[in-house]
Amino acid sequence: MASLLGSGHSPAPPNTVPHPQFEPFHVESGHMNLNADLSYTYEASGKLSGTTAATANDSATFSKSGSTITFTSNFLHGMTYAATASDTSFSVVLIGVMLGSTDNTIPVLFLKER
Repeated sequence: MASLLGSGHSPAPPNTVPHPQFEPFHVESGHMNLNADLSYTYEASGKLSGTTAATANDSATFSKSGSTITFTSNFLHGMTYAATASDTSFSVVLIGVMLGSTDNTIPVLFLKER
C-alpha cells in the first residue's frame, strides 16, 4: 500500500484540484494498493469546496519496467498514465484534462508503506 504524500502542487494534504464545471475537490487523504496480480486500487477522500464529503477512486491494471509503473485506468476509460518509482515512493504527473481540471498537470506523490 502507498499513502498520498502530496498532490495538486502542494507538498502534503490537504490539496486542491480545481475543476471548471464542478466545485474544487480538496484532497485530504489517499491510498493506492498495487497487488501481486498487477491490479491496483486507488481512493482519495476529501471535500468539495471544503464542506461536502467526497471520494474519488479508480481500479484497473498496471505494469512495471525498471522504475516506471504504467497504470491503465478504468475511471479514465482505458487511458494510461505513468509513475516513476523509487525505493520509498512513486510520483505520478496526471494531465489535468484527464480529470476535467483547469490545471495543465496534477503532480501526485505517494509514500510506500512497508
